[in-house]
Amino acid sequence: FMYEHADYYRSSLNGPDLRDLYTARGIRILLSSRGVGKKVSISAIMLQISSGIALLWLANYAADFLMLNILPEKRHYRTYKQERTPDFSDLRNKINEVEGEKKKLRERKNRFAAKMDTT
Repeated sequence: FMYEHADYYRSSLNGPDLRDLYTARGIRILLSSRGVGKKVSISAIMLQISSGIALLWLANYAADFLMLNILPEKRHYRTYKQERTPDFSDLRNKINEVEGEKKKLRERKNRFAAKMDTT
């Protein structure tokens, strides 16, 4: 759907007339429910909310599937959807190595301090 709304105003008393145009575009979702409301049911409210969340997830999955597999510009969509990052596995090994060196240094300091206390 598309909706446009304009606000007309004048910046000063003798200034020109100005207009701000707001445009809203998107998909309009209309929900309706029928029945007689006698009391509030928490279980019915939770059912409605969880159903809505599940449908939103399904819409996201369907849009991704269409954009990545069916539409003609799928290569461009995949480029932006799946960003390649550098491999940090060697960094993890380096961090473990440095932590091991720190531990050895602490043990040496503790042994030296214990030796100094005995003398």
